Amino acid sequence: MAMTLTKPARRWLDLPHGVKVEVEPLTTARATAARNEALKRAGAARAEVEAAEKAGQPMDALGFNAASSAALAGLTMEHEIEALARCGVTRGEGINGEDGQPLPVTPAACEALAQHDELGVAFWAAYTRPAREVAAEGEGSGTSAVSAGQPVP
Repeated sequence: MAMTLTKPARRWLDLPHGVKVEVEPLTTARATAARNEALKRAGAARAEVEAAEKAGQPMDALGFNAASSAALAGLTMEHEIEALARCGVTRGEGINGEDGQPLPVTPAACEALAQHDELGVAFWAAYTRPAREVAAEGEGSGTSAVSAGQPVP
């Protein structure tokens, strides 16, 4: 099978609540930069929290504090979504400020979109989908029972 290489174009992502964003293609450089920024920011947070933990920072109701691996994984993902939005979003529709006027695409607006529970996760899923599909195709095994969430016999 042959593949024709073409330069990827910008595309629109449909998100919940009638929000649409136009994004630059997700390149290896863009994805790596976002991931590295996220890891660096989470690492800095971990160092601060570990110091607080040594000073007796209490756990929350679920038994976590910000130094726990689950909390740090979530924080890292949040930072990655913010970085992807800042470097990838070029235009948006359906995103208004408190005054009801459309928000311009700014780093702060992209971070606010990424921090919204539904929009941030939907943005990440839609923006990274093509790369994740290519990676899965390259593995040559298709979806396994484990990755599909099915019990293994």
